[in-house]
Amino acid sequence: MQFITSQLFSFSATGQLTNSNDHNASIWLAVAEFSNPNWQATSKLTANQPLHHIYSTPTKLAKKQQHHYQQAMVRSLLNDMLCKLNITDQLDSQHYPYRLQHSRFYVCFSHSQTWVACAISKNHAIGIDIEKNPIEDRIAKRFFHPHILSQLATRQPNEQNIYKQLCWMLAESLLKKNNGKQLGVFLQQDYSSIISQLLSIIRQPMPCHNHDHNLANNHNNQDVYLIQLSHYQLPSVITHCSGIIYLKNLSVIATY
Repeated sequence: MQFITSQLFSFSATGQLTNSNDHNASIWLAVAEFSNPNWQATSKLTANQPLHHIYSTPTKLAKKQQHHYQQAMVRSLLNDMLCKLNITDQLDSQHYPYRLQHSRFYVCFSHSQTWVACAISKNHAIGIDIEKNPIEDRIAKRFFHPHILSQLATRQPNEQNIYKQLCWMLAESLLKKNNGKQLGVFLQQDYSSIISQLLSIIRQPMPCHNHDHNLANNHNNQDVYLIQLSHYQLPSVITHCSGIIYLKNLSVIATY
C-alpha cells in the first residue's frame, strides 16, 4: 500500500490551526492520495480503463474491490498518523463512534475515489468527509432541504457544484459525529446559513490560515477555514457541535 501524498493538520480544542505534528493538539486531520499499481490486474472487467475511470463508473466487482481497498487505506492512514504523532495505540472498531483502545481518542474515516481522510479527536466525537465526486442534481432534488434548493437556484453555475458538495460533506460529517445512521435525515436539514458563510469566507483573497508544510508532499498551501457554530441555530438532529473545519483545496469538512 502506497500513498502518493499525505498531509497532517493539527488543531486546538477551539479549532485553531497549530503546528502539523503538535502532540498537544486536540484534533488531528490527515488527508492522503493513494496509488494502486496492481488494481487493473486485479479486475479483468476494468483492465483497459484508467484508474480514475474505474472510480467514476465501476462494475459491481470493481466497486466491491474499491471499497475494500479504501477501507484498508484509511486504516493505513490512521497508523501513519499514530506513528508521526508518537501515539502507541490501536483502533477499536467494534462500536460507533470508533475510538482508540487505550487513549480512548475518537476516530473517524472518509474516502472518495483514490483519496482517504482520517480524523482523531482527544475529547469529543468528530466527523469528517472528503468528497471528490460531483453531487448530481437528481440527488440534490431528492434529498436537500427546500430552502437549500431555492438558494442553490440563485447561484451562478460555477458556484452550484461547490454549493452541493459543501451541503453533502457537511451532512456526512455531522452524521458521523452524531450517530453514523440515517444519512437522508441529515441531508434534509437546512444548512443554508452555514453554507452561505462558508462560500463567503472562501471568496476572501487570503485564507483564514495557511497550514504548515512539514508533512506535505506535492501540494501547495491548502486553504484552511474555520466556522464557530455558537451563533447558528442548528437543526435538532445535531447535538454538541462546536465548529467546522473546511480544507478547501482538499475538499474535506470536519465537524467537532
